[in-house]
Amino acid sequence: MSDKPTLAWLGMKNASEVFLSIDGEELSIRRIQQGREVPGRPIGLVGSVGAELANMLVNARQGVVNCRSNALAVRRKKDRLEVEFLSRAAAATRQAYESLSHTTEVCSEFQFASELEGHFLRQGGTGRAYETSVATGTKSDRIWSEPTLTVQMFAGGHSVIDGAAEYCGYKADCSLTVGLSPDNELMRAAGVAAGILGKVVELIRDGDRESSRLVEVCNESLRSNGFSDLPHALGHGLGLDLHEYPFIGRNSSHILTAGDVFMIEPAVYIQGVGGVRLESMFRLDSDGELVTLIDSQNLSQCFSDPFHG
Repeated sequence: MSDKPTLAWLGMKNASEVFLSIDGEELSIRRIQQGREVPGRPIGLVGSVGAELANMLVNARQGVVNCRSNALAVRRKKDRLEVEFLSRAAAATRQAYESLSHTTEVCSEFQFASELEGHFLRQGGTGRAYETSVATGTKSDRIWSEPTLTVQMFAGGHSVIDGAAEYCGYKADCSLTVGLSPDNELMRAAGVAAGILGKVVELIRDGDRESSRLVEVCNESLRSNGFSDLPHALGHGLGLDLHEYPFIGRNSSHILTAGDVFMIEPAVYIQGVGGVRLESMFRLDSDGELVTLIDSQNLSQCFSDPFHG
């Protein structure tokens, strides 16, 4: 038998391939980039993830085993410490937006994004979960947009902000739509997005938790109001990666269960006009009860937006 360790491929992180190395009874995380091992601090696995992955590989042959789907399945149900880390990331995100909502002076998209990411740290986060997107006016007709120094926020147009904190590697997720005025042609789209979010949350609370069913309800509402189907997933799980199980998409067979931490993001995009998006974060506790971690509709109200109606 070869004396080389078994390497379980977990996925990609920062342009590196990430492996779980199993050498006898020793477990470690290794990163390989362009054929060379990347030095630095190991990537940690919280809870029993490492041990469970090792059990999956007991009978595996020496060499490389693709365990991406296995890793996501094991990581899906969060333990107590993981829930705490995700809750802290969500709290830092909420408090950062609340702090900035009191000073809505005209500023560039880039300035706002920088201030937001600074507030993630000041509110107890350990960094940003991903690169913050700010899309003002017609730029918001797409899913992601890089903030610029030239486009101004709070100068009469609306903006879609997509940014969240992380805590010890665990990532929150949040999107708001701010600055909509009563005469904005996207007001009706904003009401539709808010209605979809409320309906999906109601279904989950009532136990209707099949991913494909939730997406169907979302798209039916969009079509009945004259809009196109959602061009991206309605939601996904959160954890060490920004996109984890469960996947809440049209072709997903996942059913939301106790222990899941996830987000829901209904949106409307109108090419050449703009878009609106509300992205809220939730978890299902051990009893299956839905707990709201980030309420994007409430945070939008902090910026004097019309989603309350």
